[in-house]
Amino acid sequence: MAPHTPPTPLLVSFTGQQQEIISSTAKPQAKNPPIALVYANCREFRETFLNLNSIVRMKITTTFLALLLLATAGFVYQKKEATSTEITEVEQVARWYLEGTGQRNLESLKRAFDNDHARLQYMRDGAYQEVSFLDWYARIESSPNNGPSDREEIIASVDIAGDAAVVKIVLIYPNGNRITDYLSMLKADGEWRIVNKIFTRE
Repeated sequence: MAPHTPPTPLLVSFTGQQQEIISSTAKPQAKNPPIALVYANCREFRETFLNLNSIVRMKITTTFLALLLLATAGFVYQKKEATSTEITEVEQVARWYLEGTGQRNLESLKRAFDNDHARLQYMRDGAYQEVSFLDWYARIESSPNNGPSDREEIIASVDIAGDAAVVKIVLIYPNGNRITDYLSMLKADGEWRIVNKIFTRE
């Protein structure tokens, strides 16, 4: 009978030192590290980490948390981008608004706004003002028609999230006056409508 040959020890290096882990059999090593090896690595890392000064430990911890936050941010919140169709639909409502106010096209105004629920808010001489769309529409309807307004109309931005949207419009008049409108829209029954308008004059 051939003499028994003891298993070859597995030597693992830790920061210049060697720690010996005796395998119980002579079988090839498994792909996964032994539990003792994992434990030894964790223990040595902990000891090394605790030996660092508080400032270095704080920097390491902060960096680790920042990387963890960046890695998981995409899973926590992913904004659904608006489609080109949605952008076109929202911009069309904004153009109806511009036609209604700039060219006194009352039918375009009715198409742009939620006639039953829309509100307009603004500040006048430091005091808050609010009017319903129907009251505002009646004022425009009864006012003299001076023809199309000679103004520059800019759709400055469009922001859409699900069934809500906000459009920023800038109006620049020949006399230098400037009005900024923020139109809040909601999509109901497949159609976008303005439900709120706030504006300011400069």
